[in-house]
Amino acid sequence: MKLGKFLLTTIVITLTFVCTDLIAFAEEETTVKELEKVGVNIEVFQDGRVKPIDENAMYTEVELDEILKEIGYPDNYISTLPKESKRTLISKGGKIVDTDVELTHNYISKDGNQYEVTDNNKSEIKAIQKEDLKSKGIKEDELHQYNLANDDISLFNCSHPFEGMCVHDDWSGLLMTLYKGETSTSYIYEMILDATWQKGTTNVNFGDAMALHWGEYGQPVPNSQEFIFFAAYNDLTQTRESFTPRVNNGNGIGHTFFLLPTNTQNVRAQGGVLSQDIYIAKSYNHELTVTAEYVHPWLPANLSVGVNVGGIDISWNVSEFFGDTWSWQVSLIPQRPMMQREELNVENELKN
Repeated sequence: MKLGKFLLTTIVITLTFVCTDLIAFAEEETTVKELEKVGVNIEVFQDGRVKPIDENAMYTEVELDEILKEIGYPDNYISTLPKESKRTLISKGGKIVDTDVELTHNYISKDGNQYEVTDNNKSEIKAIQKEDLKSKGIKEDELHQYNLANDDISLFNCSHPFEGMCVHDDWSGLLMTLYKGETSTSYIYEMILDATWQKGTTNVNFGDAMALHWGEYGQPVPNSQEFIFFAAYNDLTQTRESFTPRVNNGNGIGHTFFLLPTNTQNVRAQGGVLSQDIYIAKSYNHELTVTAEYVHPWLPANLSVGVNVGGIDISWNVSEFFGDTWSWQVSLIPQRPMMQREELNVENELKN
């Protein structure tokens, strides 16, 4: 029986369609674009997508960074990536879509209350967090092991407002929408949720959970779902493992995993990346909503993830729970990136 639950429900317009054409258009024309800063030539499609690049191509890390910037990944995100991950991303190509992102951080206290954490109430939340920990016998000199609200750091230091990359002390999270092309009936997007502990993470680790939800309006591309666990060590070595998400259905995907203990593993940074390609029918010209969740418990919780038509359900089977939850909501209108940028330019001109 589930004794605790964090539930996000998304209300969406129901859309039923069958995508019978799963074959991409014939070879598209590209133009060569020079990235002047590094003197590297890449190929770009007419809709603004960068053509996928061989991940074994001999690029320096600076050159990889410039290619990723052209695809649209934010600078602060690129700076957190190991070189191997950068090579993987250029092999996907595509174009990051400008979307409206809402990100909320909540602290769930041991008495079951849920508090939205903001820059204005960090001190109050930190006091609650300390009381919760001390009630469990955690000593003052052990509090630094937990993700306490930090008075000196902005909780939501968004480096790129369209993608919603936000930093909470040592933790950063990013929900991205990558446009990958189209068929005759559908647009193809990859939804990517990346959560990273920039300093490895605290020594406290009771298992984290993350999930993506796109509901009835999208159809998952077969065999495109993936969870990647990555870690970078102080000796500059890196590890990267790929898994099939534990939860995987037509409405979304989810995964639970354990981070490495930094006090024994000498970890510099680590985290998880959850992703899925989806088809969205061209006939659907309304605003769409994609949601994501990340949960980090401060006590053993045995988390489980559920994704259904209504949204994401991350639950725990303990009578007492406290910890962090982060929630994203992204709204977009399915279309080619070039069309979207033209509309944004017109909108900006009208404002001026």
